[in-house]
Amino acid sequence: QHLLYNPSLRVIQIDEGRNDHFIINRIAAFMEQRVAKLTRSRPVLTVVPDKTDQVTIQAAKLSEKVLKNLWKVCEKDNKLDTAVLHSCLCGSSFKKAFWNSEGGEGLRDELDEEGGLSFNEEGKQQHNIYFLGEIENIVRTCFEILVPLSARSIDTSPWVNERTTLHVEEIKAKFEKFDIDKFIKSPEETTRFERFVSALGAGGPYGMGGFSSQLGTQSSGSKYGAKELELAVVNEMWVKPNRVYKKGILATFIGDQLLQFEEWPYEHKKYPFVKIDEHKNPYGFYGISTVTRLIPIQQHYNDARTQVAKNRKLMANSKWWVPLGCGLHEDALTDEEGEVIQTNGNMSAPQQIQIAPLPNYVTQDHIQDIQDIRDISGERSVDQQPFAGLTAGVAIETMAELADVGLGPSVKNIEWACIKEAKLELYLANELYEDERTLNILGETMGEISVVMFKNTDLAYQTDVTVQVESGFGQSKAGTRQTLINFWDRRIIYDPEAFLKAYASGNIDVLFGQKDPAIAVVLQDIEMIKQGAMPQVTPFDNHVVYIRSLSEFIQTPEFRKMPPDRQMIATQVLQQHLQFMQPQQEPEQNQAAVGTPFGQQVTEGEGQES
Repeated sequence: QHLLYNPSLRVIQIDEGRNDHFIINRIAAFMEQRVAKLTRSRPVLTVVPDKTDQVTIQAAKLSEKVLKNLWKVCEKDNKLDTAVLHSCLCGSSFKKAFWNSEGGEGLRDELDEEGGLSFNEEGKQQHNIYFLGEIENIVRTCFEILVPLSARSIDTSPWVNERTTLHVEEIKAKFEKFDIDKFIKSPEETTRFERFVSALGAGGPYGMGGFSSQLGTQSSGSKYGAKELELAVVNEMWVKPNRVYKKGILATFIGDQLLQFEEWPYEHKKYPFVKIDEHKNPYGFYGISTVTRLIPIQQHYNDARTQVAKNRKLMANSKWWVPLGCGLHEDALTDEEGEVIQTNGNMSAPQQIQIAPLPNYVTQDHIQDIQDIRDISGERSVDQQPFAGLTAGVAIETMAELADVGLGPSVKNIEWACIKEAKLELYLANELYEDERTLNILGETMGEISVVMFKNTDLAYQTDVTVQVESGFGQSKAGTRQTLINFWDRRIIYDPEAFLKAYASGNIDVLFGQKDPAIAVVLQDIEMIKQGAMPQVTPFDNHVVYIRSLSEFIQTPEFRKMPPDRQMIATQVLQQHLQFMQPQQEPEQNQAAVGTPFGQQVTEGEGQES
């Protein structure tokens, strides 16, 4: 709030004219509450298969498990919190999903590249470790991602420049063309904004230690070898495929040293960056932060509190009105009991000045500032009461929904960013998971772990990621538990084990995870019908599920495109299940035998022995 932007010079400078020395930071409390609400619930990602065959369905389920594994391995919970914090502070933050060739599981090999054993200087055998590579993601601030002024989104930007800092040793290990002596002798020119941020000591790529060489002054310790620890600004520019470079360009340079110039390393040809906005900006690239709206109110609040503190110091101590020439000594007014104060009797006696209280509008002004902060930030309390006749659980959920209705656009921005990031990760997995990978999947019971071996061909390029509706909105556990009790009372939930699991965690999604095994069997039989095989129909099948699923399948365009013989198979299977659902008819009784002691009557001569 003490930074001032000069539009004529286009520079940011410290506002020296500020006089609000008494500061109560109310924006910090708002930020903590906003970030807590936005990150209270995590978006639940699912992968939707693009076909109805069993192989594609299993590939989509496997892709969903890969996303859950990457969420855990890459610690995306913590990174999402950091990204949301940056977006609330600056309006936008970025996440980068990329392939790290030196990450993932390590394979130990006792043989070297030539197929022989290698030993070190002490005669001990050396072991070589090869890495399979892994998908990783990192958080970038809005100061590290640059785009053209005309860009409105990452997808439509012709190029994206990522500016980060690396140690010189890391750069030397990664780029053989890097000339460290040239870097030290001719440091990279920095912009005025970069020098300003570095002088502030702020975080990010320009306020880190060892950046003195970037400012044009070599560190005093460089002659002692400290230059190896210097940091350099690395520009990684991604140029979108265009008419000139049809496969795109990835260029890396430091100052005037071009270290990399090649085609995009990924087949999907999409930027590896995802942008998270607190509020979308329709007229610019970077998002809008609520903090920028609160700064004027915060400054006004600080000015008023500074004035109140100043008046308190001036007027809170007792003051006396003493006529000039009354003869009162400076040390006469003490707190001694029975003290005698001598003054000139010809003058008026000294009297204590009455302290006037501050006007009411000063206090009301403080309260109004606080209300303005709550109104503009959207964190005001809910005055609207729920409808009458609602149960306790529904009423609690309604109040929570009304309180968080203003967070809807921000939550959707986070969900959309998570979807886009998940798609980028699946693109990389389908392209680069060429070796077998291992997934450890936790079961329903304690200690149950299943191991799945897979590779990129098993994923079948299923990348259609979606998010469960409003899963990113926070929910009240008390309200959810009351809703579960209502479901149990109405017999909507009938499984005690599933009810206890959902009630203990306060998460109703546990019930959604319960799968009906009968549907999986029906889908397998439908797949057999598509292949021209006749599935077996037994009395133990769930005929209700079969009839419903087969009837829906017969009404689809896919069924109409099938050959007539396979359509006939589906019709025959449906008729067999319908027969099992029809009541079995008993043999009709001969009405002539009703009420007779001799049984069924026969005509004369019929049934007699000849």
